[in-house]
Order: sequence, then structure tokens, then C-alpha cells
Amino acid sequence: VFPDIASIHEAFPNITTDKLGHDLAYSAMLTKLPSGLLGLVLASLVAAYMSTISTQLNWGSSYIVFDF
Repeated sequence: VFPDIASIHEAFPNITTDKLGHDLAYSAMLTKLPSGLLGLVLASLVAAYMSTISTQLNWGSSYIVFDF
């Protein structure tokens, strides 16, 4: 859908050139998703965040348990 940065700039003309880059492609693709799939993407990002937090809490608690 957006093969290069110029096509992203055409689709979103209000974005300044200093913010325009390859990392904007993921956000640009999210605008094309229907609401059901957008909810699924949001749920997967929340799940990935919660997994990271859970891992860090479990890791920290193991340090506390093994230190005492």
C-alpha cells in the first residue's frame, strides 16, 4: 500500500518532513484496517506489554526470594 516514503507523504500531507520516515509505515497501515482488526492489533499490543511487565515482576520477585 505504501511502497516508499513519498507515498506515505502523499497519503498524509500534514506530516512534517522531520517526522517522516520508515517507522511511520506501521502507523500508516493501521489506518487502513477495519475496526475489528484494529481492536485485535490493540489487544495484541496490550498483551505483549502485560507479558513484559509480568516477566519483569516475576524476575524481580525471584531475586528477592533467593536473596532472603
